[in-house]
Amino acid sequence: MRWIVTLALASLFGGAATVSAQVPDACTQGNDWPARIQACTTAIDGGGLAAADQAVAYDARCRARIGLQQFEQAIGDCDQAIALNPELASAYNNRGAAHGNLGNHQQAVADFDAMVRLEPNNANAVNNRAVAQNQAAWALYVGGDAAGGLPLVDQALAVAPNAANFLDTRGHINAALGNADAALADFEAAMRAGGAQFTRQYQQALANYGYDPGPVDGAYGNRTRTALTECLQAGCRLLE
Repeated sequence: MRWIVTLALASLFGGAATVSAQVPDACTQGNDWPARIQACTTAIDGGGLAAADQAVAYDARCRARIGLQQFEQAIGDCDQAIALNPELASAYNNRGAAHGNLGNHQQAVADFDAMVRLEPNNANAVNNRAVAQNQAAWALYVGGDAAGGLPLVDQALAVAPNAANFLDTRGHINAALGNADAALADFEAAMRAGGAQFTRQYQQALANYGYDPGPVDGAYGNRTRTALTECLQAGCRLLE
């Protein structure tokens, strides 16, 4: 089974909801998710909100549902928000986060693309899109379409060139495509970026495959490099 090292870009989270003077703060602010859902539902069901304000309330409830890991319901709320106001950037970010957490990686990428088009300088959206691109690339690789995943992980690495998880994904993809030298370079870069913890994981995986990486100590030396090279030349699938 593949492992994940925690990074700043390792998970998808919803962003802050848009604030409207017509929507109560209890709906749009704070981390008491059930209370926010109740406040948003009251605002939505009460009538009297203009379409743009209804969109804000649905988006805020979408964000609160993400906080409770109610991802399918969150998507429904964000769908409503976007239908009411297609220019509401935060709704795309929140829907993308919900899709990503459900494993709908291509839909997540599309939503983050939409937010970046609306707010090109929004770092949260750019970073979330990179995470989703990497996740989509990995899903394509596991599904047998390594070539389809390569441009996605390249785009992710353009945003975060030292993200160890991204480098690891590209290493696996390059290995599957028969690019052993490129795969070796990616795995070595992943170890440099991820440090001893990443290196130990590779060493343990190599040992499990019957190669001799030397001690599983997190130190990348000649024995680990030789074992990794032999593994790649034999077409082993290192960290699935």
